[in-house]
Amino acid sequence: MPKTQIPTPKLTDTQLAVHPSRKPKKASSRASTRQPGSAQSKQDLVIQMLRRQSGVSIDDIITRTGWQPHSVRGFFSGLVRKKFKLPFVSDVGKDGVRRYHIASVASSKA
Repeated sequence: MPKTQIPTPKLTDTQLAVHPSRKPKKASSRASTRQPGSAQSKQDLVIQMLRRQSGVSIDDIITRTGWQPHSVRGFFSGLVRKKFKLPFVSDVGKDGVRRYHIASVASSKA
């Protein structure tokens, strides 16, 4: 016996609402997570903050980026130190808060 094809019915909007898993998937875009008018990435923002002479605390970075503390420390280790090989400095101030900054090239060679 030959196989007969059973036609698949077209789903209406109502049926799609009942079965949301049947909706066509939209292409995800990383650019859509950025705020409109913002051309600066979070990584660029953190590098800019680290270039301040006064440095920046992990709490400051968390507030500006929305990252978790372990993500900030991972960024320091993976990108700042290993990939970019920037002279990364950590100091504890008189207030007891640890601040991080990127040292100038002249001071890192000394």
